[in-house]
Amino acid sequence: MSLPSRLDLNLPSISIPNLKNSIIVRRTVTNVGDVNSIYKLVVKSLKNTTIKVNPTVLKFNSNTKKISFEVEIISTYQRKSNFNFGSLAWSDGKHFVRIPIAVRK
Repeated sequence: MSLPSRLDLNLPSISIPNLKNSIIVRRTVTNVGDVNSIYKLVVKSLKNTTIKVNPTVLKFNSNTKKISFEVEIISTYQRKSNFNFGSLAWSDGKHFVRIPIAVRK
């Protein structure tokens, strides 16, 4: 059994100080809004990176109050760089839950 990565600490932000090629981080969100809520993904990409999120839709109901998702961050730049900033967000049309992302290659 492998130990969890410190990058998977369930913080409301994602910070990758030394991205090699790609990394996957995990987060869990808890619904505190309407019981039957559907949140769709909105991504503000970072320079020189590709961001993939799975799943891209979060469906909450009376039985599903917490949902985990994975964020894969892929570097498209081969040289070392300063921090780049972006975000991913979940929106149900009236609420907007933003997760800032900071990545340095």
